[in-house]
Amino acid sequence: MSFRNLHDVSVDQGDGTLVLHTSTGRWAVPTAEAALVCEVVKDRKTRWEHRIEAAVDRERRRYQDMVRSLAQTRATASTRDHSMSVTVDADGITTDIELTDRVRDRDPQAISADLMACIGRARAAVREQVQDIVLERYTAPGAPRGLDSAAIDRLAV
Repeated sequence: MSFRNLHDVSVDQGDGTLVLHTSTGRWAVPTAEAALVCEVVKDRKTRWEHRIEAAVDRERRRYQDMVRSLAQTRATASTRDHSMSVTVDADGITTDIELTDRVRDRDPQAISADLMACIGRARAAVREQVQDIVLERYTAPGAPRGLDSAAIDRLAV
């Protein structure tokens, strides 16, 4: 039995039938032990809901861990002579540029070209790190495989 669309279970006091209240309506199910079946179904539905809530909580924590990892992700690239280096964040935004005294006597166009090359290499490196973080999240043991739509909706909270 799928509990996804089951809202409630009760026993009709008039005729003693089991009543399933679902998304598509109210269904009367004749059974000899309606009260017992009602309690068993309610208990199983409750356990199912707890499993779903636990799965949603695990997924929320994994997602938050990934977001924290991405927020801390940085990459730095330097020129061969280490006279300049550039650091970028996970979005590829330059967060730091360091220049040594060795750049003082260099041509401004060469400095500019080297800085742009460092930015490109740092962005490529950070892109790879971001891809690794996201890939790990979706391929690691325990990674989400297919939560139902209600669970996915709750992740947005």
